[in-house]
Amino acid sequence: MEFKSKKEARDYMIKGGMTPEKAKTYVDENHKDLPENPEMKVIKKEEVQGEFDNIDTRIGGVEESVESAVDIANKTQEDITVIKNELVKLNRDGGIEVHTKVDETFGYSCMEEFAIELVMSDKQGEKTEKLVKMGETIDRMKAVGSPTMSTFLDDNGGFLIPPEFSNQILEVEVENNDFFKRATSIPMSSNSITVPYVDGFDQSSGVIFGNVLALWAKELDALTGKNPKFGTITLTLNKLTGLAYASSEMIEDSPQSIAGMLTRMFGTAMGYATDKALYAGTGAGQPLGILNAAAKVEVPKEGGQPALTIVPANIVKMFSRAWGRMSDFVWVANKNVIPQLYLMTVDVGTGGTVAWMPGNSMAGSPHQTLMGIPLIFSDHAKSLGTAGDIALVNWKHYLVGEKTGRGLQSAVSIHLKFDFDQSVFKITKRLDGQPWWKTVRTPENGATLAPVVTLAARTT
Repeated sequence: MEFKSKKEARDYMIKGGMTPEKAKTYVDENHKDLPENPEMKVIKKEEVQGEFDNIDTRIGGVEESVESAVDIANKTQEDITVIKNELVKLNRDGGIEVHTKVDETFGYSCMEEFAIELVMSDKQGEKTEKLVKMGETIDRMKAVGSPTMSTFLDDNGGFLIPPEFSNQILEVEVENNDFFKRATSIPMSSNSITVPYVDGFDQSSGVIFGNVLALWAKELDALTGKNPKFGTITLTLNKLTGLAYASSEMIEDSPQSIAGMLTRMFGTAMGYATDKALYAGTGAGQPLGILNAAAKVEVPKEGGQPALTIVPANIVKMFSRAWGRMSDFVWVANKNVIPQLYLMTVDVGTGGTVAWMPGNSMAGSPHQTLMGIPLIFSDHAKSLGTAGDIALVNWKHYLVGEKTGRGLQSAVSIHLKFDFDQSVFKITKRLDGQPWWKTVRTPENGATLAPVVTLAARTT
């Protein structure tokens, strides 16, 4: 009998009474060429050799294609390099600009590493590999006209500190700002910018937005339309600069300390100077502070009020002259007004009660609010009795314009103080600030209002 597979042969033998073990042995010995299952086909090596040869041929073709693709990619890269060189040449000749992204740390892990390397390279008389690469990058970026890398050399021949480390100083500065971070920020890409505002401060005649009047009208009455009035404020960038000197020994012997000190020192100094200008700046070469702004209400002192005092009536009347959402306001006061706040009393019948002391006891922590509004103690507030010793301010109505891109520029020079063996660290920031209001608001009824309210002098 002819079988198509070993399985078919075994099944036949088993049906004839043979045990499965004997059937398997018999089939394996006598039907070696049969496939195991009916669907399987026994293929001899010589029958598939042609297929193997065909596969080898196709693999060889793929390898040749890959090699060809690599050659094309290399040629393309060469072409790209040629194009880049041509673009740079065009830019040098006054043509188009080419901008390349650069590692703003220049390979330095921290500012102290940069400072040490700069000092040591000067003493050894040659630049390190990193400084050489930094210089090459500077030259390349200057050649292609990069907007963020226009120059990395200071006016005095020193190196600008890599931007990444300047940002660390900027973070410390923001932490030391009480006013700047509350103001409305205006990014500036140019030296000046004009910001519009609605000139609707005078509402004494019932108009709003400067010229808009809503009237009750009868049917068929003619309607009269008016346009709102607008004005503009111009912010012009001013330069704020700080300098610090460090001996070569300090930089070599204590790099971590000098770097941390410079970061804290510059950050705190820039924050201090910025807030001082926002509070009391003259507007000449610096921001115009709120104390010198036209949009300010000054509450007069009480009749017969002693010099160098603050009384509850002062606080209440200042609160009543503030315009805007009270949640946007903060009190700003000099610390020497604290005794006056603690000693304020309100008359009740023939007696009285303290107005500010927490829990009517000096054992409690001092309040951080006044009339429910946050209270900030600041060195920039004027001394007790002087106008500006306490103020109620809505900083959202104050504009601060900042140069976009690199907010702070910092540099170090080993040449300026060469004869003293000192390195000079310099930091520069460009900004301006002005109140958004040009004058106080005059309502149809009642006293004038403003986002800045101060208390008149009480010196006599």
